[in-house]
Amino acid sequence: MTIPSAPHPTFPAGNHKAYMEYASEQARLSPPAPTKFCVGAVLVDADQNQILSTGYSMEPCNKRLSGSRTCVQRILALGSAIKVIYVGIREPEKFIGENTGRKRLEDAGVLVEFVEGMEDEIMKVSTAGH
Repeated sequence: MTIPSAPHPTFPAGNHKAYMEYASEQARLSPPAPTKFCVGAVLVDADQNQILSTGYSMEPCNKRLSGSRTCVQRILALGSAIKVIYVGIREPEKFIGENTGRKRLEDAGVLVEFVEGMEDEIMKVSTAGH
């Protein structure tokens, strides 16, 4: 019998930089375009130290030019399921102006933490195609 490999890597609990690096890898999967940022997200169950899902998102967006439901709306709709969000950079004001998503999350009791040290790498990945 073959045991299937884990769909995501594992990192030591609390190693937010490793998770941020993995989010940066996810961002590279987003097709570059001059009208958007290439971004990545990793959803982690902190109690189990297990990656639940990955996708494309930077600082949780508060407004989308496409009209789609924003990241902030999706997070807030989950009630208290998400307690902390870690971001590697703040969203540049290039497309939507001031992003008030962080304030909306904090006002709702969601802690937003900044992971330092990857700003240059994240900007390089996120602005691919510009």
